[in-house]
Amino acid sequence: MSKTKRIVKKEKHETGLLANFQLENVLPEKFHLPVVLVVFLLLFLIFLNPLYFGGKTFQSGDILASASMKSYVEKARDGFTLWNPYLFLGMPAYALGTESTWFNLIYVIFASMRKFFAGFFSVEYAIWSTYLIELAVTSYLLMKHLTKNTLVSLFTAIATSFSTGIIVFLFIGHVTKLTSLCMVPLIFLMLFRFHEKIKLLDFFILVIALQLFIQGFHVQIIYYTLLAVAIYYLIFFIHAFSNKEIELRKKLVRSALVFGAAGLIAVAIQSDSLTQMYEYTPYSTRGTKSLIEESAGTTVQSASDYYEYHTNWSFSPGEVMTFIIPSYFGFGNSVYKGPLTENQPTEVNTYFGQMPFVDVAMYMGVLVFFLALFAVFTRWKEPLVKFLTLLSLFALFVSFGRNFSIVFDILFNYLPYFDKFRVPSMILVLVQL
Repeated sequence: MSKTKRIVKKEKHETGLLANFQLENVLPEKFHLPVVLVVFLLLFLIFLNPLYFGGKTFQSGDILASASMKSYVEKARDGFTLWNPYLFLGMPAYALGTESTWFNLIYVIFASMRKFFAGFFSVEYAIWSTYLIELAVTSYLLMKHLTKNTLVSLFTAIATSFSTGIIVFLFIGHVTKLTSLCMVPLIFLMLFRFHEKIKLLDFFILVIALQLFIQGFHVQIIYYTLLAVAIYYLIFFIHAFSNKEIELRKKLVRSALVFGAAGLIAVAIQSDSLTQMYEYTPYSTRGTKSLIEESAGTTVQSASDYYEYHTNWSFSPGEVMTFIIPSYFGFGNSVYKGPLTENQPTEVNTYFGQMPFVDVAMYMGVLVFFLALFAVFTRWKEPLVKFLTLLSLFALFVSFGRNFSIVFDILFNYLPYFDKFRVPSMILVLVQL
């Protein structure tokens, strides 16, 4: 009799409120996406309230430097501006400091949407915050496809778009990184959808996503993302062969071919600007000797100086703790007001790690970090978990730069174009995503 009672009690426990909770019972499925979009909008309106409604904007060295481009861009001339030699000593990306061509309809449509949103606010810089909203939306769509759970997808999207290592790009003026990063979840969404069936609509969406992804012109972010795509195919191909899943192999081959075709179309759409960057690279600081080197008769740049220049911002193993404790190596840029400055507010960098300076820590949230670890230990057999885990480890090891040279030096010396990029810690955006 007592055994029967225990069974009854157990059944009642399993049929409790939380066990049976289904969002669909409260809110029909067709309203999920509109409500989620409203939630995203409200969160950003609250978080960026001083920007949207307070008439304030962000100030950093890069934001102020970009303002010097305005007079050059507005200078009357025929045709399109091909080169601006006055910013960052002629780094090629700044050759693209003008508006995109009017016949690039994909860009025109999305740029018009962003301008429409920013038109509601007095501060011009508000337009760049739309990339964070786009990142939240694309992250939600990706997770919704993978989990079929609206609440989990909403949580993931919020955690991604508000991740410290990503949202800081808006504060410091590195918005070209955001223009590319916001499309990364959408690109992977299409790759996962290709596992089921390759549809013409999905192909066109992938072309649009890749074109907007390239439109950001942050070559380093583009390069790292393509590395992530390569690792994705490698992991899933190994999984398909080891488990003798012939059908999955065929789908992966077709998916890779379709991805390549979509990439070629996206590059062709943007070919006018990309070829322009390629043409002017030899005249930039990344592609030629400096005036000092030429005047000194230097023929070959010192290999050690070249390596040091590219690895100054190498993440250190100890700074992994900042993933869960943001102040572990200081708070980055902070405002000090006290006796040392005669009570005048002064911006100081409180970071005390080995990099020259950082703006913020690579904090992603304690809950997010430990949920990721939980998935690694409980769902390791799933190829998706293996892919995300190995991708994160790869990005982490590469971010160590000269602190873990056994990995970094191989890529730096042998992987094409990898030695063109500095700031190894930038690859941590793949972990933040």
